[in-house]
Amino acid sequence: MDDQAVTLRGAFEIARRYRLVLLVVLVMGVVAGAVYGLDHPVLPSARALVLLPASSTNAAGQQVQDPDTDTAIVVSPPVLVPAAESLGDPLPFATLEHRVSATVLASDVLEISAAAPSDRKAERFADAVATAFVKYVNSSATVAATLVVSLEQEASDLQRQSADLRAEISKAAAELTKLTPGSSEVHATSALI
Repeated sequence: MDDQAVTLRGAFEIARRYRLVLLVVLVMGVVAGAVYGLDHPVLPSARALVLLPASSTNAAGQQVQDPDTDTAIVVSPPVLVPAAESLGDPLPFATLEHRVSATVLASDVLEISAAAPSDRKAERFADAVATAFVKYVNSSATVAATLVVSLEQEASDLQRQSADLRAEISKAAAELTKLTPGSSEVHATSALI
């Protein structure tokens, strides 16, 4: 190969010589871009803002927010599927997942962005996702509160049963000390303990 430097004049000469090839590649690129644009149109999108409730407390008793969990909940099936169904547009979850995103704007503000075929549908979809998210979070909080009450009741019952058993053991131990060592009553009472 020649080790000649390519000059601007030489580059234009090569382009002129292969102009037909360059023209074909250019036309193919334009056609491919147009086909892709028609096949994957950009959908209008809308945003909805949600004020997040404090979800838990830390060791210092301060309210803690977990934005990563909240953004994951927004794009989950329990939120997206009911939101789409409420609009009468039951799309597959995979499609819904690609049309919705969530971003944390501040520690307690979540922005939900939703895309749809028209501006109006995008607005309605973003609002429906926000509403479904709030309902899901509130229902989860209600279930959690009910579960806590149930567990507290269970703990109270177990503490009462434990106190009753301790009282029975103390009573049996007191009776055991009153009996004659080696008697059949001692063996029967010892078996109860």
